[in-house]
Amino acid sequence: MTVIGAGLALSAYILISYCIGRLIVALAGLRVDALARAGSPLIGASAVAIQLWVYGVVHVPWHIALLVGPWLVAAVVWRRRFVAAVGADAAGVRQLLRGLGDLDPLTAGVLAVGVATAAFYFLNLLVQPLVGWDAIAMWLFKAKVFFDAGAVDLSLVPVNVSPPVERHLDYPPLFPLMLDSFWVLIGHVDGVIGKSIGFIFLIAAVASAAATLLPLLGKRLTALIAFLLVAMPTLQTSFVLPYYMGYADYAVAALMMISLAHLYTSARLGRDQASALSFAFAALAALTKNEGITFLIVVSIVIGAGLAWGFFKQREWPSRRLIVVAAASIIPVLAWQAYARVHGFNNDLVSQQHPQWTVELLASRAQTIATFLWHLIDRFNDYPWLVLAWIVSTTLAVLSKDRRLAAVWAIVTIQAAFYCLALLLSPYAVSFLLTTAADRLILQLSPSLVLLLGLALSGAPSAGVSAQRRPGLAVAQP
Repeated sequence: MTVIGAGLALSAYILISYCIGRLIVALAGLRVDALARAGSPLIGASAVAIQLWVYGVVHVPWHIALLVGPWLVAAVVWRRRFVAAVGADAAGVRQLLRGLGDLDPLTAGVLAVGVATAAFYFLNLLVQPLVGWDAIAMWLFKAKVFFDAGAVDLSLVPVNVSPPVERHLDYPPLFPLMLDSFWVLIGHVDGVIGKSIGFIFLIAAVASAAATLLPLLGKRLTALIAFLLVAMPTLQTSFVLPYYMGYADYAVAALMMISLAHLYTSARLGRDQASALSFAFAALAALTKNEGITFLIVVSIVIGAGLAWGFFKQREWPSRRLIVVAAASIIPVLAWQAYARVHGFNNDLVSQQHPQWTVELLASRAQTIATFLWHLIDRFNDYPWLVLAWIVSTTLAVLSKDRRLAAVWAIVTIQAAFYCLALLLSPYAVSFLLTTAADRLILQLSPSLVLLLGLALSGAPSAGVSAQRRPGLAVAQP
């Protein structure tokens, strides 16, 4: 397939995913704001991926007509809602484009460079060969197995082979199923094009951060935060360097960041639908990589604490919408965990033989981890300013005493602590894990750290006044 054809195919995939996600949001009766629109492509892409999973269970062929047909029927049956949703989105886009003419030169320049960088990523994803080991041996391998079987079925895959191949069959199936949905749309398997679906996560992440921060920071600071999310060198591992393309690390990073954006919105505006979407995106993160499971647990605790507080203070029960969305989101996560356990696909942290832990051994591993991370910070990359972003956010969270910011800070910090604990207690040699996984773990945290910094800056008095006085913020006001 030519580059132009691949670009059109990827654009069509993103557009179809957006339309399906937007239809789901409309049929669910959710109040649509800029943040809900921004996450719609991932909602649609995830829904279609899970649809393939269900088709495999009930033995329905994976065919483009059967994949897209039900959504076309739903759009026709509820055409008034769908047409109204599309019309509202089109009006919002027109208003946004008109607002670009009011930007000052610095903000316009930052946006222009950010768009050019994203365009380079788009083209680079389509032309670079697929050479990443994890992408081939884990994500692409499972996607091909699913595609050939027409079902999520790893039971026939040999676990013990010679020479041994680490395929981590316990990894959740959402990312490979997204590849499969793309392949069903284009009619054949294509690894180079398949790995390019990572671009949909970049679009949704940047748009979600902008939708969250624009009412709080104003146009200039929001543009700078959006630029950081697009252009920070950490993203090279997903969009520039061929060896890392096709991995699911940025996918889970984007899902976690969008979940935090909805969580903050829920706390700021008191909307149960934002809590529901925060839980839904956290569940999608848990269905993408095992690291998302801890994130889902922490988000569930925070949301549960908020619901308990509301009940004891005002006797408010959780809304039916929140319960339905949470139940629908958690079912695929539980289904995969049950499937993995039944077939003996266990995580390395629980399945491999661990060394005899002693205080001296743990202290030695902790020192190795700390030394390695210190050398990372000493390099010319994103890591020093990401650490500084966390320190600034921590300081502002303490000074502002903002519970909403504190909740986001706590989740990001606990997730980082979990990564350090996993490295410490892993049965593998810690030096091997650090050299192969540390940069990807930092990538998973990077979007959330940038969002956290933006939210922390919004609590500064000057930022709050600037945001209130800047014109044109109504376009993004939820």
